[in-house]
Amino acid sequence: MDLWKSILAWRNVFKQFDRDNSGSFSAKELHLALSAVGYQLNPKIFAAMVLRYTNKESQITFDNFMACAAKLRHMYHVFRKYKGSDDKASLGLDEYLRVTIYS
Repeated sequence: MDLWKSILAWRNVFKQFDRDNSGSFSAKELHLALSAVGYQLNPKIFAAMVLRYTNKESQITFDNFMACAAKLRHMYHVFRKYKGSDDKASLGLDEYLRVTIYS
């Protein structure tokens, strides 16, 4: 999916979960929202995303949801690019830094 289509999908999912139009929704709903856009995360990774992208009230705003989804999109892209037949990615430090420096 190209970036513009991803952005539109993320926006629509955000609207779906922001039922009261407050501009945010709960961290509990974040897991469902990320699943709705195709990201299946293990509990430890999800917990890290919650810590990084939600506010003190455990709410995620539109801007932070978009940043979270874009970050995950980039991370999945890098992984797919470097993964081997064993479904594991292998890169050296310099290469890892180069592909993640702007994300």
